[in-house]
Amino acid sequence: CDVTVMPVWPADNDDIFLVKDGYLQPDLLQLASASNCAGTPKDLKSKPAMFKASDLITEQWEAKSADGTMIPYFLIRQKGMPLDGSTPTLLDGYGGFEIPMTPGYSAGVGAAWLEWGGAKVIANIRGGGEFGPAWHQAALKEKRHKAYEDFEAVARDLITRGVTSPSRLACIGGSNGGLLVGNMLTREGARLFGAVVCQVPLLDMQRYHKLLAGASWMAEYGDPDIPEEWA
Repeated sequence: CDVTVMPVWPADNDDIFLVKDGYLQPDLLQLASASNCAGTPKDLKSKPAMFKASDLITEQWEAKSADGTMIPYFLIRQKGMPLDGSTPTLLDGYGGFEIPMTPGYSAGVGAAWLEWGGAKVIANIRGGGEFGPAWHQAALKEKRHKAYEDFEAVARDLITRGVTSPSRLACIGGSNGGLLVGNMLTREGARLFGAVVCQVPLLDMQRYHKLLAGASWMAEYGDPDIPEEWA
């Protein structure tokens, strides 16, 4: 699960608030003490569960990317899911701006997808902030293709494990994630996915720096006018 730690006023005591949530756990507020490393937290309040999680499980796996880097990903699925490639699976990713894809509760995904037998996958690809600045910097500018190779590696791993098959595997991403899944239409991903959900994407990488706030993104993607910064 994802855990946020906040101080309790006044600041001269050891009490802390813990806010926890996960793919299968609604937001939970707890009171704990830093004096024992939050060893005995007390539940204060929780959001209600919006879907049945008892039949579901979250797993973490790794896929080997093109350069040998191991890419972690989360798989949320039914406990009795067959490994015959038949499960409809939605692969989500972002991979940019040092933004981490951390566990979080989604009532919509749970009630409309997981309860009906679908699987959800979150890929922690390079370019994101899951593992610090180096993980982000590994996919900057002319190295941007590393994020796309990572995403494709996760898709191949899901197929190899028998979780799903190309015709039953879809990918989804928005904004920078839209650029990610847009690349899946033109790269190897076109053979790995049966559907692509491309939301509010950035796709014109030759002119993006001349559009609205695009110039402020050049530290991430590179300057299109400098040939050396193209992959």
